[in-house]
Amino acid sequence: MDLLWPPQERQGYQMLVFDTGNEVFSWKRPPPVTMADDQEMRLLEFSDGNLGLSVSRKNQATLELWCLEDYRDEVWVLKHTIQLALQQMPALLQDEHLWIPAVVSSEGDVLIQSRYGLFHCDRDGNLLRRFWFNQPRSSHRVLPVRHVLRKSLVQHPMFKPSENDAEPPFFRWLSSDPSW
Repeated sequence: MDLLWPPQERQGYQMLVFDTGNEVFSWKRPPPVTMADDQEMRLLEFSDGNLGLSVSRKNQATLELWCLEDYRDEVWVLKHTIQLALQQMPALLQDEHLWIPAVVSSEGDVLIQSRYGLFHCDRDGNLLRRFWFNQPRSSHRVLPVRHVLRKSLVQHPMFKPSENDAEPPFFRWLSSDPSW
Protein backbone atom coordinates (compact mmCIF):
# COMPACT_ATOMS: atom_id res chain seq x y z
CA MET A 1 0.00 0.00 0.00
CA ASP A 2 1.25 3.47 -0.87
CA LEU A 3 0.64 6.82 0.78
CA LEU A 4 0.35 9.65 -1.75
CA TRP A 5 0.46 13.43 -1.60
CA PRO A 6 -1.03 15.64 -4.34
CA PRO A 7 1.29 17.66 -6.60
CA GLN A 8 2.50 20.93 -5.12
CA GLU A 9 4.81 23.68 -6.34
CA ARG A 10 7.44 22.92 -3.68
CA GLN A 11 7.57 19.33 -5.00
CA GLY A 12 8.08 20.42 -8.60
CA TYR A 13 4.41 19.52 -9.18
CA GLN A 14 5.23 15.81 -8.80
CA MET A 15 3.24 13.44 -6.59
CA LEU A 16 5.14 12.24 -3.54
CA VAL A 17 4.68 8.50 -2.90
CA PHE A 18 5.62 6.53 0.22
CA ASP A 19 5.74 2.74 -0.21
CA THR A 20 4.72 1.50 3.25
CA GLY A 21 5.95 -2.04 2.58
CA ASN A 22 9.50 -1.08 1.59
CA GLU A 23 9.51 2.22 3.51
CA VAL A 24 10.80 4.12 0.49
CA PHE A 25 9.82 7.52 -0.95
CA SER A 26 9.49 8.05 -4.70
CA TRP A 27 7.84 10.37 -7.23
CA LYS A 28 4.93 9.85 -9.61
CA ARG A 29 3.96 12.06 -12.54
CA PRO A 30 0.66 13.96 -12.25
CA PRO A 31 -1.93 14.21 -15.06
CA PRO A 32 -0.84 16.15 -18.15
CA VAL A 33 -2.22 19.54 -17.09
CA THR A 34 -0.60 22.96 -17.13
CA MET A 35 0.69 23.56 -13.61
CA ALA A 36 0.04 26.95 -12.01
CA ASP A 37 0.16 28.52 -8.57
CA ASP A 38 -3.57 29.32 -8.61
CA GLN A 39 -4.75 25.72 -8.85
CA GLU A 40 -5.83 23.14 -6.33
CA MET A 41 -5.26 19.41 -6.76
CA ARG A 42 -6.97 16.87 -4.53
CA LEU A 43 -6.56 13.12 -4.40
CA LEU A 44 -9.58 10.83 -4.35
CA GLU A 45 -10.35 7.19 -4.97
CA PHE A 46 -12.71 5.85 -7.63
CA SER A 47 -15.19 3.12 -6.75
CA ASP A 48 -13.06 0.63 -8.75
CA GLY A 49 -10.05 1.42 -6.53
CA ASN A 50 -8.21 3.59 -9.07
CA LEU A 51 -6.53 6.76 -7.89
CA GLY A 52 -8.19 10.01 -8.91
CA LEU A 53 -7.08 13.62 -8.92
CA SER A 54 -9.25 16.71 -9.21
CA VAL A 55 -7.85 19.89 -10.72
CA SER A 56 -9.46 23.28 -10.11
CA ARG A 57 -8.37 26.89 -10.27
CA LYS A 58 -9.23 29.63 -7.83
CA ASN A 59 -12.25 31.70 -8.91
CA GLN A 60 -12.68 29.57 -12.08
CA ALA A 61 -15.90 27.72 -12.93
CA THR A 62 -14.31 24.68 -14.63
CA LEU A 63 -12.99 21.59 -12.83
CA GLU A 64 -11.32 18.45 -14.15
CA LEU A 65 -11.48 14.93 -12.76
CA TRP A 66 -8.57 12.65 -13.76
CA CYS A 67 -8.15 8.89 -13.21
CA LEU A 68 -4.83 7.02 -13.00
CA GLU A 69 -5.80 4.07 -15.23
CA ASP A 70 -2.34 2.41 -15.15
CA TYR A 71 -0.52 2.94 -11.85
CA ARG A 72 2.82 1.38 -12.92
CA ASP A 73 3.07 3.18 -16.29
CA GLU A 74 1.47 6.38 -14.93
CA VAL A 75 -1.30 6.63 -17.53
CA TRP A 76 -3.84 9.35 -16.63
CA VAL A 77 -7.27 9.66 -18.31
CA LEU A 78 -9.57 12.70 -18.09
CA LYS A 79 -12.90 11.31 -16.79
CA HIS A 80 -14.99 14.47 -16.37
CA THR A 81 -14.84 18.18 -17.07
CA ILE A 82 -17.32 19.93 -14.79
CA GLN A 83 -18.69 23.36 -15.66
CA LEU A 84 -20.30 24.99 -12.62
CA ALA A 85 -23.67 26.73 -13.07
CA LEU A 86 -22.59 29.99 -11.42
CA GLN A 87 -25.93 31.66 -12.17
CA GLN A 88 -27.39 29.36 -9.45
CA MET A 89 -24.85 30.75 -6.96
CA PRO A 90 -25.01 34.56 -7.14
CA ALA A 91 -23.25 34.85 -3.77
CA LEU A 92 -20.08 33.55 -5.41
CA LEU A 93 -20.23 36.13 -8.17
CA GLN A 94 -20.72 38.93 -5.63
CA ASP A 95 -17.94 37.68 -3.35
CA GLU A 96 -14.78 39.65 -4.07
CA HIS A 97 -12.81 37.17 -1.99
CA LEU A 98 -11.27 33.90 -3.03
CA TRP A 99 -13.48 30.87 -3.62
CA ILE A 100 -12.06 27.43 -4.28
CA PRO A 101 -13.96 24.61 -5.98
CA ALA A 102 -12.86 21.08 -5.11
CA VAL A 103 -14.04 17.73 -6.45
CA VAL A 104 -14.68 15.60 -3.41
CA SER A 105 -15.95 12.31 -4.81
CA SER A 106 -15.26 10.00 -7.71
CA GLU A 107 -18.84 10.65 -8.88
CA GLY A 108 -17.82 14.26 -9.45
CA ASP A 109 -19.58 15.96 -6.52
CA VAL A 110 -18.13 19.41 -5.96
CA LEU A 111 -17.80 21.52 -2.81
CA ILE A 112 -17.10 25.20 -3.32
CA GLN A 113 -15.63 26.99 -0.35
CA SER A 114 -16.31 30.71 -0.18
CA ARG A 115 -16.17 33.38 2.48
CA TYR A 116 -19.79 32.90 3.56
CA GLY A 117 -20.45 29.20 3.11
CA LEU A 118 -20.12 26.00 1.13
CA PHE A 119 -21.96 25.08 -2.06
CA HIS A 120 -22.58 21.43 -3.01
CA CYS A 121 -22.91 20.74 -6.75
CA ASP A 122 -23.26 17.60 -8.85
CA ARG A 123 -20.88 16.67 -11.68
CA ASP A 124 -23.06 18.57 -14.15
CA GLY A 125 -22.37 21.73 -12.15
CA ASN A 126 -25.91 22.08 -10.78
CA LEU A 127 -26.34 23.42 -7.27
CA LEU A 128 -27.69 20.74 -4.91
CA ARG A 129 -27.39 22.45 -1.55
CA ARG A 130 -26.01 25.53 0.24
CA PHE A 131 -24.37 25.50 3.66
CA TRP A 132 -24.31 29.03 5.08
CA PHE A 133 -22.04 30.08 7.91
CA ASN A 134 -24.12 31.55 10.75
CA GLN A 135 -22.09 34.71 11.09
CA PRO A 136 -20.08 36.04 8.13
CA ARG A 137 -17.42 37.53 10.42
CA SER A 138 -17.25 34.49 12.67
CA SER A 139 -13.88 32.91 13.36
CA HIS A 140 -15.46 29.43 13.01
CA ARG A 141 -15.06 28.16 9.47
CA VAL A 142 -16.10 24.88 7.89
CA LEU A 143 -13.37 23.80 5.50
CA PRO A 144 -13.05 20.68 3.37
CA VAL A 145 -9.86 18.81 4.23
CA ARG A 146 -7.44 17.02 1.95
CA HIS A 147 -6.99 13.92 4.08
CA VAL A 148 -8.86 10.74 3.26
CA LEU A 149 -8.91 7.60 5.38
CA ARG A 150 -9.67 4.24 3.82
CA LYS A 151 -11.98 1.82 5.60
CA SER A 152 -9.42 -0.92 5.04
CA LEU A 153 -6.89 0.55 7.49
CA VAL A 154 -5.86 -1.94 10.15
CA GLN A 155 -7.70 -1.33 13.42
CA HIS A 156 -5.09 -1.78 16.15
CA PRO A 157 -6.34 -2.24 19.75
CA MET A 158 -4.58 0.98 20.79
CA PHE A 159 -6.98 2.99 18.57
CA LYS A 160 -10.14 1.67 20.21
CA PRO A 161 -11.52 3.98 22.91
CA SER A 162 -12.01 2.57 26.36
CA GLU A 163 -15.17 3.08 28.41
CA ASN A 164 -13.34 5.61 30.63
CA ASP A 165 -12.20 7.87 27.77
CA ALA A 166 -13.62 11.39 27.80
CA GLU A 167 -14.65 13.20 24.64
CA PRO A 168 -11.56 14.77 23.00
CA PRO A 169 -11.37 18.54 23.65
CA PHE A 170 -11.37 19.42 19.95
CA PHE A 171 -14.95 18.08 19.67
CA ARG A 172 -16.29 20.03 22.65
CA TRP A 173 -17.71 22.87 20.57
CA LEU A 174 -19.93 20.33 18.75
CA SER A 175 -21.56 19.26 22.00
CA SER A 176 -24.97 20.66 22.92
CA ASP A 177 -24.04 20.41 26.61
CA PRO A 178 -23.37 24.02 27.83
CA SER A 179 -21.11 22.76 30.64
CA TRP A 180 -18.34 22.16 28.10
